[in-house]
Amino acid sequence: IGGSIFMQREGWKENTERKKRMLVKNQPFFVLGANFGPYNSEEFYLENRKLIKNYTDICFRDKYSYTLFNDLNNVRMADDIVFQLKRTDNQYRNNKKNIVISVIKPSFRKNLEGYDEIYYQKIKEIAIYFINKGYEVILISFCKHEGDEEAIESVMSILPTSYQSSIKKHFYNLNIEETLNIISSSNFVVATRFHSMILGWLYRKPVF
Repeated sequence: IGGSIFMQREGWKENTERKKRMLVKNQPFFVLGANFGPYNSEEFYLENRKLIKNYTDICFRDKYSYTLFNDLNNVRMADDIVFQLKRTDNQYRNNKKNIVISVIKPSFRKNLEGYDEIYYQKIKEIAIYFINKGYEVILISFCKHEGDEEAIESVMSILPTSYQSSIKKHFYNLNIEETLNIISSSNFVVATRFHSMILGWLYRKPVF
């Protein structure tokens, strides 16, 4: 189960080989909720096409990815898998005023190198603005590997001390229910990660 697991990045050949090694002889292999790209070489596309042909089933979450491979009979398309999460309306109620901000480390992505400082400053400004409006702010990390936790600490380090008591940190580490409860009980979500946006929609929160 994954999202952007077919992106052409530095070292993509090794990554493709690693995916090949995940296949177990005579065992079915399913890929759910993926998208393909961005990519910039025909070689990348063709190598991954060979790999995808070996899957029992692959379900893409977007039409663009689906159309790249829809001539293969093991390829299909459905909404992002997070939308399959079933929650009844108003399951979580909260009398507190709080907002969730999902935080990333921009420079983890090569095309966003050099944007860390301006991004952290903007997150700081947003947090201060809503604290002054009486909200508690929760900074959420979804991916330690990509530097989310480091990014949260960077934001905290530039916040005036007087505001820090109004901010909570939450690091997702397989604590799914706790993370979902935080989002579902918030007033709204400021999303700089894709799945925080989708989870906000799922719980019918205003999402920025």
